[in-house]
Amino acid sequence: DLVKTFGDVPWYDREMTESDPDLYKPRDPRTLVMDNVLADMQYAAENVRLADGTEGLTVNRYVVLAMMSRIFLFEGTFQKYHFNNTAKATQYLEASKWAADQIIQSNKYSITDNFRSVFNSLDLAGKKEVILYRQYETGVLTHSLHSYVNGEPQSGVSNDAVESFLAKDGLPIGLSPLYQGDKGIANVVADRDPRLTETIVPELRLKGVVPNYSTSGYAVHKFFNESLKNLTEGSSNLNRTDAPVIRYGEVLLNYAEAVAELGTLTQADLDKSINKLRKRPGINMPDLQVMG
Repeated sequence: DLVKTFGDVPWYDREMTESDPDLYKPRDPRTLVMDNVLADMQYAAENVRLADGTEGLTVNRYVVLAMMSRIFLFEGTFQKYHFNNTAKATQYLEASKWAADQIIQSNKYSITDNFRSVFNSLDLAGKKEVILYRQYETGVLTHSLHSYVNGEPQSGVSNDAVESFLAKDGLPIGLSPLYQGDKGIANVVADRDPRLTETIVPELRLKGVVPNYSTSGYAVHKFFNESLKNLTEGSSNLNRTDAPVIRYGEVLLNYAEAVAELGTLTQADLDKSINKLRKRPGINMPDLQVMG
């Protein structure tokens, strides 16, 4: 996080004391820091237990690998596009690909859950897609995200975000003959990737028209749990829906993007990653194909 924010930062590999002069040393190069982060994560990937405590609530080797896939996809593409450092980009992207592939090959996780249930569940225990989650409990630890999508005004989804969802034939809306235009919400959501209607409500909510308006007109209900709508736990800061921290769906996307950035993407890569997401129950989008 410090590297993402500041770039070069001091790297310390020992416990510091208040009088240690290295507390005031200059910043170390970004690549030196991230090389050390990679070494730490590689060590953890080899030595952290496969299982250690309550599944999904404790750090195990799969959590390490998932975070490794996330961190080094970011750093690999950063090195590629900001610094033109092909060697470092390749090293980091290979690390991201390897970490994601280790999880895929384990067959421990799967995309079998209802899409919204991963984001609005009262209990994520046992979800086959969730690698690590945060658990909330009434009177102990609660949040207010559910309140935000339960009748309150909200900062809306942008039009660009809505237009990024494909048509149900798998084509972008600019290419698909199924797209019916944007004159009214019914046309916007017609014949689209089902994840669009799982993300936004099928009505425009405009300021000055409804109290629970969205600044863009497109309101989110992805995190809304209908069973809490009229309960105290569904309002204010008393919400207790669990929050996924990292999930298998992201790992599959990390794998596909890392392989694509490395320039080695094959149909087999798509079939073991993105096409698994497209086959999710209730989604069933056409497979993505590598064009020859």
